[in-house]
Amino acid sequence: MTSHTAAYEDHSVSFHGWASTGTAELTPWNYHPRPLGPKDVEIEITHCGICGSDVLTITETWGKLQHGPCIPGHEIVGKVVAKGAQSHHDIGNLVGIGAMCDACGDCEQCTPGFDNYCRKRTFTYNDAFKDGRQGKSYGGYADRVRVNGEYAFKIPSEISPAEAAPLLCAGITTYAPLKLHGAGPGKTVGVIGIGGLGHLGIQFARAMGCDEVVAISTSDSKRDEAKTLGATKFVNSKNPEELASIAQSLDILLCTSYDKNQNWGELLDLVATRGTFHLLALPETPLSIPGGALLWRQVSMVGSAIGDKEMVKEMLQFAAEKNVRPWIEKMPMSDPNAAVKHMMKGGPRYRIFARVEEQLASFYHDSVKNEEELQSITKYLDIVLCTSDDKNQDWGKLLSLVRPRGTFVLLSLPETPLVIPAYILLSQLAGSAVGSTEAVKEMLQFAAETNVWPWIEKMSMNDPNATVKHLMEGRPRYRVVMESEAASRH
Repeated sequence: MTSHTAAYEDHSVSFHGWASTGTAELTPWNYHPRPLGPKDVEIEITHCGICGSDVLTITETWGKLQHGPCIPGHEIVGKVVAKGAQSHHDIGNLVGIGAMCDACGDCEQCTPGFDNYCRKRTFTYNDAFKDGRQGKSYGGYADRVRVNGEYAFKIPSEISPAEAAPLLCAGITTYAPLKLHGAGPGKTVGVIGIGGLGHLGIQFARAMGCDEVVAISTSDSKRDEAKTLGATKFVNSKNPEELASIAQSLDILLCTSYDKNQNWGELLDLVATRGTFHLLALPETPLSIPGGALLWRQVSMVGSAIGDKEMVKEMLQFAAEKNVRPWIEKMPMSDPNAAVKHMMKGGPRYRIFARVEEQLASFYHDSVKNEEELQSITKYLDIVLCTSDDKNQDWGKLLSLVRPRGTFVLLSLPETPLVIPAYILLSQLAGSAVGSTEAVKEMLQFAAETNVWPWIEKMSMNDPNATVKHLMEGRPRYRVVMESEAASRH
């Protein structure tokens, strides 16, 4: 089959791949790529990893295909065979392409180096370019591909092309959060799930010098492999005694997989006080989070999507130097359907992965009644302090107000668990209870110097019942202070 014609296609060449029209069965499909832009490179593909998200996309588990027939594949390795005049690559360079292939380069996310959260980013397949030149993105189940050369990463000579492919997705997805949270000496890291992501997360954490790396799995069959990968301890999450042995001990907990009816509070209890739970899997249903699990020990919960382009370069060099390598199975590209079926049966050891993706919902509101006002601050706030909540609060709606990489701080304690869509966790969800003694001293001095005063009502300490009743009726503006007779003597 051949693609339809369009003005933005280069009809002097035709690329050949395997495409889906909404089923797991791939069929041969040819297309004309976009004309080679000044910064673009054309790559002759030698290897392409199969990611779990490939299957979820082509079977339309994540929704209808958006741009016609889809050639999947975003763990692409090959050689540069053509380049634009402004490309920094040389012909013959061995390069790799991950889950995204373009970004605007000058927005509030790109400028500080977080291009993976650019609103105009282009995913490597099943997407449309937003750079003004039009065109659709097609992936690596093909003979060639053209992309922005800034997103074609030179592969270090120490890493074989086949091993490099999974690093471009699973590798950066686990490396980036470990770097973000300061993994290294003095840290204890846990990794839930020993699969495509987890087996690399364990290796990266160990290579970064973490004191302890705890592998957590539902299967004892992974125990020996976890130790081979570098884990200092293995915990079977189905064994209550083993799970209890690591309660509140993990500074960083990477969650790469989950059970269908996952008890998220149980997993959060593994995180140390002021530690971080980092979600890398994408549950199909919202997470039910006990507010107290965050608030009483200042535990943070956050997710991330792959990593920025500079982080990818750093990750590849780190993997080369520290001998971090994926465990892979090789299958011929001439029969991608066999490889996809193998993936769907859970056969690979270990390359299988579901990508955290930004699917931020449209503008919502509960406690705010003016929708236009709420829309004006959607994805606008760096920090949100939540001091109250509705009885049936939609937490996803409130979290949609926070920018990517922003923080939503829970200061109230809801009576029921928070139900949160996983995709919203590109922002950080955290809680806290009061503060340290040093923070209290600092706060008092700051309030004195900057004229921060509470609005209060004074009531007599002789009748505390009246004060409590006043408070229960919700009448104070905004705090109530009981004053004793001793106050008049000072």
